[in-house]
Amino acid sequence: MPAWPENGCCLAPQSLFREEAVNLLRQSVDGQVKLIVPDFFWIEVANLLCQAIRTGRCTRPTAEMAWSALRRHGIPTLPALPLLDSALDKAMVYGCSVYDSIYVALALETGGKLVTADEKLVNATGDRLPVIWLGAL
Repeated sequence: MPAWPENGCCLAPQSLFREEAVNLLRQSVDGQVKLIVPDFFWIEVANLLCQAIRTGRCTRPTAEMAWSALRRHGIPTLPALPLLDSALDKAMVYGCSVYDSIYVALALETGGKLVTADEKLVNATGDRLPVIWLGAL
């Protein structure tokens, strides 16, 4: 797995609907931060967009535009399978889901930080892991 620069960030999908996440994406375009995601991030984002359409939080054309815009960012994507052993360990130690722990494992493996809107995950990992609450940016 490649080394990742200190200003690298792993962005969790539930964070995408927040203004701070849009700012983080802009910073990545400007070269201020480098984003990286596990491969199933794209499946989770597609599912979140479908849910947003079904619940009336956005229209299909808006979701399709958001999907296209996000894909155009060219966010580097790494396979989740090599991260599963570490993720399973983190899930058991910190009491969080394996899904969330994949993002934590990716941040640890690449030397970056996980940026998330999941306060429960931030609280569970405390200062022990490189997990940052999106609202703190």
